[in-house]
Amino acid sequence: MNQVLSKIASGWRGMTGTAAGATAALGMLVAACALVAMAAPRASAQLQTDALRQLIARAPVTSKIIVASDPYDEVDDGPGT
Repeated sequence: MNQVLSKIASGWRGMTGTAAGATAALGMLVAACALVAMAAPRASAQLQTDALRQLIARAPVTSKIIVASDPYDEVDDGPGT
């Protein structure tokens, strides 16, 4: 394990100070930013979904009932007609 780490460290030291080192560092920075940009909205959406589920679970049964009515001729024509 130590040999692998020393090889990586010596390779990194060899690249730093060159354009390849800067490119590698920029590539890692871009990858990290892309990961954060993808993960943050997903976590936010999950948080909202969990909050809605908790709200519905706490509501009494009478609040969870949906009642709708519509004349048959309007249902037959389709929505928006």
